[in-house]
Amino acid sequence: VDFARADREAWRDLSASLAPGVLRDWRDYVEWLKESRGAAAPLVEATNDAYLRAHGVPGGIESYGRVTTLLLEWARLHGGGLILPSAPLP
Repeated sequence: VDFARADREAWRDLSASLAPGVLRDWRDYVEWLKESRGAAAPLVEATNDAYLRAHGVPGGIESYGRVTTLLLEWARLHGGGLILPSAPLP
């Protein structure tokens, strides 16, 4: 969600290359976020961030997004990569 807002052109390019099922799931996820984010969400997010930082997690909740980046970089360094299916997955 933040990526799409931060760089609309890059998101447009990336989303054009996504498999239809992935794009559908992404849109469903964004819609779910909109519907489920209540008034307490900022407090819950801040509490979770403080908890992670108090337990030594650098960056707090920002660390969640880093996991994907680390996995992709590890795969790239070991001869792998991201494979997008040419046909929708069952």
